[in-house]
Amino acid sequence: MLGTQRRRRRDLRDERASVQAPDDLPCPWCLAPTLETDSRCPNCGQRFG
Repeated sequence: MLGTQRRRRRDLRDERASVQAPDDLPCPWCLAPTLETDSRCPNCGQRFG
């Protein structure tokens, strides 16, 4: 079950990266793609701001 969740999370990150706007920045902690509307990193969970 855990492996399936990790794969799903990775797939979502890949999908988000492909639609990311040019002004969106990666997470400063793990460099995962993020969206401007994210309050936390979708990968490592660090809170932004």
